[in-house]
Amino acid sequence: MKYRTKMVLPAIYWGTGGLIVILLSLYCPNAMSSFLCFVLGVFAVCIALGIPHWRLCSRLNDYFIIIRWPFSKWRNVFQKPDHVSKVSDLCRYKIRNLSRQMINMFSSPLFQKDCLYRMTTHQTVVNHLKRLEKQGQIKIMTCMPTESKTLKRELKKIIRHCQRCPKREGCCWHRMETEPRQFYYVEFQVTRTNCPT
Repeated sequence: MKYRTKMVLPAIYWGTGGLIVILLSLYCPNAMSSFLCFVLGVFAVCIALGIPHWRLCSRLNDYFIIIRWPFSKWRNVFQKPDHVSKVSDLCRYKIRNLSRQMINMFSSPLFQKDCLYRMTTHQTVVNHLKRLEKQGQIKIMTCMPTESKTLKRELKKIIRHCQRCPKREGCCWHRMETEPRQFYYVEFQVTRTNCPT
């Protein structure tokens, strides 16, 4: 949990600062100063919430985004599914597509040379990052085990029909959602312009 908090710490700072400034605006004797404080406070809270998205968030693919808050040197990689198929009988294709995009995302031009990135992820992605490090594409700065948990939360929006599927008991894709997996907090630096997979 502390590593996940570490990733969103800039948002916490912006949000806390914004709320403090908004509260201070209520006690400003000058109307103009009060209004300016209020506007600045609202702006800071919006930054904490990732608004405007077009400025703070960059979409890597259908499943992952990068968020960089102002004045932070870190670019944070989060899973946020977008435009995922709602067809109930294609779970295996969805998982395969997720796995492919999870690996291929590191070849995206959004991973820029000399920039710092951090994410929480499982063993499959960690193994791929280590292969990239051996190729000289990235430098892993931190790789710490965090917790063992299921992928239920991560896969909820991707395989949303599993609970209603009559074949779920013997389905290997459903087991992926329910079997615990080890997660890691990873910090790395891109050392080359492109990171081919």
